[in-house]
Amino acid sequence: MGNIHVCNGYNKDMLLAYAAAAEYKQTHPIARAILQAAARHGLRLPDIDTADYEVGYGVKVQLAEKTIHVGSARFMDIENIAIPAEMEQIQQHCHENG
Repeated sequence: MGNIHVCNGYNKDMLLAYAAAAEYKQTHPIARAILQAAARHGLRLPDIDTADYEVGYGVKVQLAEKTIHVGSARFMDIENIAIPAEMEQIQQHCHENG
């Protein structure tokens, strides 16, 4: 797994714990990488109340009073979640520079 970039007041460990909790039952390579990174950091994963998986797009989970979305930019668009311009710039930079 590469770098973790955060925004909107989240820190890297919090974001990684939420992503790992959302991906906990998944077996695809990205989910495994997220779960391994969370384990390396010794993070406790929050309990999930409900999960909706959209194969090929992402996952939406409810935990405590938060709804967490993990997935592709296309999934975020489908869910009407705006990606901050700062994150789009970082994503573009990463795509261009590997």
